Amino acid sequence: DADANATGYEVTINGTTTNVTETTFTVSDLTASTDYSYSVVAKGDGVNYTDSAAASGTATTAAAPAPDPVQLEAPVVTATTTANSVTLTWDADANATGYEVTINGTTTTVTDATFTASDLTASTDYPYSVVAKGDGKNYTDSEAATGTAKTAAAEVEPDPIKISAISGPVEGNVVVTVVPAEDGGKIKAGVNYWAVVSATLGGDETAQEPVTVDADTDSLEITVPATGDSLFIKVKADTATAE
Repeated sequence: DADANATGYEVTINGTTTNVTETTFTVSDLTASTDYSYSVVAKGDGVNYTDSAAASGTATTAAAPAPDPVQLEAPVVTATTTANSVTLTWDADANATGYEVTINGTTTTVTDATFTASDLTASTDYPYSVVAKGDGKNYTDSEAATGTAKTAAAEVEPDPIKISAISGPVEGNVVVTVVPAEDGGKIKAGVNYWAVVSATLGGDETAQEPVTVDADTDSLEITVPATGDSLFIKVKADTATAE
């Protein structure tokens, strides 16, 4: 409070003294969470009034406000697949506490920058998302990195095959008929069948373009160009061979 008989006030904060005439004084540019000693003396006129005793104490500056949390970057995800699994990988973020991985609606929290979902169905689309998790104080969760991974087609093992007939040549081509070599066998969808031809037995072989079928069937016809006086033909289906 102001003293009507004071000519002013001598204010000392942390060893620095300032004379003021008002009953308030502010010092700025201090350090947060730090103790600062102070004193205030009411100054007399030296004739009728002498200086007061110093009113002293310690003031602690407030803690600095916490910075706004930073949102983590969304992971850049790479998906690799097999016929029954999807593996997601991404670069680790040192500020993430973990990662929330969702594949086809099932969510798992992991700490490593990779995750594999197994026992899936072949040739199927699986939506996924990955979120980098923040600590809730300095870092907030990232946006979700989303995508769709399609599992690979299931591998099909061909049944044994044989050549049942060769007809032609007609218009420069012969037609090779391929059938299963065993009872109950099939010419299978998902298998590549192709003819391999040579001009002489044991000579240089040339593979034709592969042929496929849309559904399992009992026979397959493959057209082969008829070149030269003789033609030796094999038909292959991955691991099965017919001559």
